[in-house]
Amino acid sequence: MAFISAKIAKIKDRVMSQLNQTPAVPLATGILNPKLKNRFAVHIQSSKADSLECLTDQIVAVKKIVEERNVFFGIESGSFQLIVEDDVTGKASRAINDLRTLDFAVRIDILDGMGSTTESINFGGCRVQKVRYSDLDYSAPKGGRFINVDIPSKVGNAVEHLKENHPEAYAIFLALSGTNISLSTKSKSAVVHHTLEISFNKLTKTFY
Repeated sequence: MAFISAKIAKIKDRVMSQLNQTPAVPLATGILNPKLKNRFAVHIQSSKADSLECLTDQIVAVKKIVEERNVFFGIESGSFQLIVEDDVTGKASRAINDLRTLDFAVRIDILDGMGSTTESINFGGCRVQKVRYSDLDYSAPKGGRFINVDIPSKVGNAVEHLKENHPEAYAIFLALSGTNISLSTKSKSAVVHHTLEISFNKLTKTFY
């Protein structure tokens, strides 16, 4: 019995020694939060920064970021678009007119759900290449419209496929079969927008 106990003790010591030499594995942090497209802030930096501050609140979208890189000389350039919502005071329009004559920089902060910056994209050497104004439309809709959808009660091949392969979807179909559903559609915005096409010659990204 003493021999067996001594052997067990040696095995235990060897296992503990191996565990101490094994590098620690970091604990999982759970599901990663997605980056949302509508959580951002745009900052325009120039010599007339005070008169351009209103654009931070009026910019509603950033689109078509195109990067062009020169491999031989390391020059990085490109273009992107800023969609600016106009206002009745004309403040945004005056800021856009000032911006057209300036060299400036643009910083886009990607935000999380709490408003903290998770990533910054900095564009240097920016110039406004073109400004496009949206149309004026007297008949622009003020609200959405409704669409009535009739769910058929007859079972066809497609529903049989659901029954065999997707029982959850088939159960939802049975619950809705023979009913009428009204769906509302999102209306086209009646707000006046300005689209700024901007070129840049330097791009950097910072992760926090």
